[in-house]
Amino acid sequence: MRPPDGAVVRVPQPLLKWDAVQNTVRYEIQIRAKSASGTLIANTQTNKTEFRTPPLKNLTAYYWRIRACAPAKCQAWSPYQSFTFRAP
Repeated sequence: MRPPDGAVVRVPQPLLKWDAVQNTVRYEIQIRAKSASGTLIANTQTNKTEFRTPPLKNLTAYYWRIRACAPAKCQAWSPYQSFTFRAP
């Protein structure tokens, strides 16, 4: 998953990326602010292996996770990874 866990990003809407999972029809993404149990700022799905975040607040940590979904069911959520947005 990219950006890597603990990264500092310099753009207000970074592109999150992950590796493809075979037989997947969609990916579900969750992004939370400040902690893994913090405010949910995105809860969405895509059929791509990337997602551009909504605009982020400066000097704030964000926690994100994904899961792959096949036609019949979804896999377990990935562990949360974090990054911090710091404006240049």
